[in-house]
Amino acid sequence: MRPLAVAVAIANPNGALMYATHEAKLDIPSLPATARRVYIIPELSSSPLIAVAPLCDAGCTVTFTDTNATVHLGPNLLLTGSRDPGNGLWHLDLSSPTAAVATTRNTVQPGPTESAAFTIDHRTSPANLVAFAHASLFSPALSTLHDALRLGYLTGVPGLTAETLRRHPPHSTATTKGHLDQTRKNLRSTKTNIPPPPPDDGDDADDYLPTADPTNERTHHCFAATFEPTGKIYSDLTGKFVAPSSTGNNYILVVYDFDSNAILTVPMRNRSQQSHTEAFRIAHQRLVRAGLRPRLQLLDNECSTLLKDFMHDQNLDFQLVPPYLHRRNAAERAIRTFKNHFIAGLCSTNPAFPIHLWDRLLPHAELTLNLLRGSRLNPKLSAWAQLHGTFDYNRTPLAPPGCQVLVHEKPAQRESWAPHATDGWYIGPALESYRCHTVWISETRRERITDTVSFFPKAVALPLATPDDLIRASLQDILTILKKPASLDTTDSPTPVQSADSPIPVPSHPGTPRQSNLAPVPAAPLRVPTGDLPPLPNLPDPDPAPLRVAVPSDDTTALSDATFPNLTGPGAQNRQRRAPKKATRQNRKPPKAPTKPPQPRANPHVTCQQTGTLPQPSHVAAHLATTSFEKLLHDAAVPVTYHMALHGNAFNPDTGKIAEYAELSRCSDGNYWKASNAEEIGRLAQGYKHIKGTNTIYFIPKSQVPRHKTATYLRTVCAHRPEKENAYRVRWTAGGNLIDYPHDASTKTADIITVKTLINSTLSTPGAKFMSGDLKDFYLGTPMAEYEYMRIHRRYIPDDIFEQYHLADILDGDYVYVEIRRGMYGLPQAGRIANDYLRTFLEPAGYHPTEHTPGLCQDDVDHLLATLRQRYECKADWEGKRYCGLTLSWDYEARTCDISMPGYVDRALTRFTHPTPPRPEHSPHTWLKPEYGAKVHFAPADDNSPPLDTAGIKRIQEIVGVFLFYARAVDSTMLPALGTISTQQAKPTTNTLTAITKFLNYAASNPDACVRYRASGMHLHIESDASYLSEPKARSCYAGYHYLSEISDDPATPAAPNGAIHIPCQILKEVVSSAAKANLAGTFHNGKEACPICVCLEELGHPQGPTPIITDNSTAVGIANDTVKQKRSKAMDMRFYWIRDRVRQFQFHIIWRKGALIRADYFTKHHPAAHHKAIRSSYLYDPTTLSTNYFQCLTDDEFPTSKATTAPPASSPDEGVCASLRHIIPSPMSMGEGVLIPNRNSDNAYRFTHVPIGRRSICP
Repeated sequence: MRPLAVAVAIANPNGALMYATHEAKLDIPSLPATARRVYIIPELSSSPLIAVAPLCDAGCTVTFTDTNATVHLGPNLLLTGSRDPGNGLWHLDLSSPTAAVATTRNTVQPGPTESAAFTIDHRTSPANLVAFAHASLFSPALSTLHDALRLGYLTGVPGLTAETLRRHPPHSTATTKGHLDQTRKNLRSTKTNIPPPPPDDGDDADDYLPTADPTNERTHHCFAATFEPTGKIYSDLTGKFVAPSSTGNNYILVVYDFDSNAILTVPMRNRSQQSHTEAFRIAHQRLVRAGLRPRLQLLDNECSTLLKDFMHDQNLDFQLVPPYLHRRNAAERAIRTFKNHFIAGLCSTNPAFPIHLWDRLLPHAELTLNLLRGSRLNPKLSAWAQLHGTFDYNRTPLAPPGCQVLVHEKPAQRESWAPHATDGWYIGPALESYRCHTVWISETRRERITDTVSFFPKAVALPLATPDDLIRASLQDILTILKKPASLDTTDSPTPVQSADSPIPVPSHPGTPRQSNLAPVPAAPLRVPTGDLPPLPNLPDPDPAPLRVAVPSDDTTALSDATFPNLTGPGAQNRQRRAPKKATRQNRKPPKAPTKPPQPRANPHVTCQQTGTLPQPSHVAAHLATTSFEKLLHDAAVPVTYHMALHGNAFNPDTGKIAEYAELSRCSDGNYWKASNAEEIGRLAQGYKHIKGTNTIYFIPKSQVPRHKTATYLRTVCAHRPEKENAYRVRWTAGGNLIDYPHDASTKTADIITVKTLINSTLSTPGAKFMSGDLKDFYLGTPMAEYEYMRIHRRYIPDDIFEQYHLADILDGDYVYVEIRRGMYGLPQAGRIANDYLRTFLEPAGYHPTEHTPGLCQDDVDHLLATLRQRYECKADWEGKRYCGLTLSWDYEARTCDISMPGYVDRALTRFTHPTPPRPEHSPHTWLKPEYGAKVHFAPADDNSPPLDTAGIKRIQEIVGVFLFYARAVDSTMLPALGTISTQQAKPTTNTLTAITKFLNYAASNPDACVRYRASGMHLHIESDASYLSEPKARSCYAGYHYLSEISDDPATPAAPNGAIHIPCQILKEVVSSAAKANLAGTFHNGKEACPICVCLEELGHPQGPTPIITDNSTAVGIANDTVKQKRSKAMDMRFYWIRDRVRQFQFHIIWRKGALIRADYFTKHHPAAHHKAIRSSYLYDPTTLSTNYFQCLTDDEFPTSKATTAPPASSPDEGVCASLRHIIPSPMSMGEGVLIPNRNSDNAYRFTHVPIGRRSICP
């Protein structure tokens, strides 16, 4: 061994340098001479390292395996070693250990060092600790994170200090994706005399740190100053998120509080005034609870009347920024800051993280963002501390968002041989629990608060600490305190010393490392609390389990019911003044007036420790996490924005788009869909596990398919139904277009007009109430006289089914054949044979068809339900909230009923991936402004724009079909636009695409329409109108407004208004030559539409006199009433004279009225947007609070089993009780008869409704 003339530098993984002092040779004669040269490094005296490169250069072969390492020179084995599972290093056994000791015997031993982590350990290195903490904070910009650490906003985070961040800055792609901005100009300009560009982070620095750092220069000036909070807040909405969340949210309301410099976020379902006001109310309440009651609100000019009323009620002054001058709204900058932060956090998630959980990450994002921002009231505090108090990382640890986790299943909640953990996703900390996390459980698709979690991050390495590391870290902290007691800051707000059970995961089976793998001690001063410290946990045993804090065994127990004894600790201490620091030359500037610190504000954690009881959960997420789904359905405390409106569709959680079974079976939830598919096969066949079969299909070989039969194809229909016991629903349907059924397959069922008529009849019958029933699996199990056949691809049959039914023996290529012996979804005759079977079944009980209107009649409800339950599984809904896709809101005291379809438009827009328009659209169609005063009006030019491709044509047709049902059922204001677009859907062009986009914007701006019916005299009234040459190709349009009201003796007196039961709005097929002919055609078509309605009213027990038809064309009135002498009008279509013949039979009475008083005028032509806004309330009801709880609607639609067994109201012999749509509580009739209206719901179940009438007749 000899000393070195020039020191040799060795670089560590953490960037530090070590220097060799001597050079020596290993006392291992078997090694080649060139491989025996070594350097003596004092810092590595206890941890010698051997390099692989010199051994290979000397001709040796070094082999590494997962358990050992060997060094060969030719056939000779020179050295062997084993691998340490604790730190992942290989340790070689030297053949002459005394020689190795001799090389260091004469060297100078170094003194104690503060860190001995010089070995390469990818789990416990300081760089990994910094990277993990950086990802947990949503991957912020490094400069912003450094300033927050430097100013003391972030303390207690393991391994994260300003010093470690400077030494080991993480190179995160997520940070770049979220915060990368356009390169500023004039950075490398070749021009001369150009002023220097502003710094890149100037705006961000002013945004995160709104006040300058105070100077520490000692002066003799003394003064006092006060700072009055302004109470100003700013708010604005973000654009629509890329995918809807599983809770139905699409937007984010961003509220910026000027005084605290905090940014608050609240998710929103849509841009309606109800959602906007509810979100603002939540943000306002949070600021009030934090002691910062807003006094002035600045927002853009898109402010609803409902929001203004709320601000007036709260004595909150507000100002609207000028149009197109958004820079006055500071929330615009807050949105940019938040979006950058949130995008960086989303890019930090696991690639498999479900995108529909994005809104559940908002609390975590808001927490981390405000921890990095300084308060304007007190620059010594972060924005989060200004609102909620000091954040205690030791109490509420953080982890990277969207991290894959395994959640411990409590012994009481799992089976004996079940796995001890279940898969989930980390979505944020549980701020109201001690050392707990909020996770999303993939199996149950619910949130859960738990204390035992194992993390599996994707983008960063998980820092692990062995028991030896924890002991050494504790000893190092004690040594630091003993060496430098004067440097401790004991007067500032305490931050707990990192304890042995800090949230650094401990491996289940740690090894015994040979080196000390310590993380650097945080450079931030340790805080010593002034109060009593909680008892320290015992040091871990040689093979310890992860330390836990005692919590209830059930991690989903509601927090509001739990109490704990009084606790004391760091969180209960008040903030104290920081010890004065020594001034430096760099910060010697004239001092500024100090700001007055704010009044101490309540901290929920401190309140818990002082009162001994846990605080009541205020955040809805905590409420959802501790409440069962069944309770949430009937919980009024849960905002409606947390209810999903995606019922009936199946979304791929990985893409957020609607998908079919083939794609769903391969997604992250594929196992659930496969299991549901197996249950569906067992239900149709002969059973599967606990599923009882219906013997609908039988697996057969291909040779048994008759030659005259065509084996049709299989179509799997998937739907996500969260309200069901099994939320993943799969239904097998047969391809009906290939089935050759020679008989009549049509089935008589009630239409939407009959249902609306029945609702009016219920309201108009004193004492009547509405109820409905459901026959489960109505289509399945009906015997067929002639069997059908279907072939199924192998990929649709799970392996369990394939083995259970021995399908390998009958597999023909890739297909299996089945014989359909009973009624099944998709068969054209399924509805007919099921209906015939029901009629045959009910006939012996005394039920038979009526003459005209489809329906059934019965004498009392108990007898009907008892009869039906002999054959079907029948459920009854005595409240009648859902029927035929309509949501019914009954008010029997006021005798009104509101019908709506909440969530229908949202689901349609999600299906067609249509974004929310930047501003509300008030017109469903374009309007061509007429040239007033012109003598000649020319028709619009022909559409010569390019035609759409096949996909575009199909999209146009799908949109028209989806919204046409909604328009006919509820929102009639869409009918004119849909009528115009439907004439172009066969050959649509780009202009048609523009029209459909405008229509979808209108639907998105007016998502939830409602129609109100009231009690009336049940007499049909019709208002008819027509427009001449209003459609392309010289076509005209007619419309009608059919409603029920009282009959008046004076025809000139308008009837009392009521909601429309039918609004025909169509383009005339005939080309008419005058406005009179168009109006006469309108009365003709409206009269034809009225005939079956009148018959239905008669059969419901409401006699009808002559039906008044009101129109504004006197010529048409004269022709219909036969009061004018015709000349040229004789050439009109002779069919139009039908109305005159019916007038002579006293079936109709044609009346003239001024056009402005006829409500059908709205539907015959296109109007400007101002007219739509002014007239919409005349046709639709706009309630202050419209029930949009779609989960509630779905549950009522399905009639839970608990309600199915509910008995009807008790009745005496003098009280008639009638089933389904209405039942009489005290009824004037005894054992009254009624009509039962059949219909099918989305599950092809047979639905029926009933109303009492005065005759005993029935229809199928």
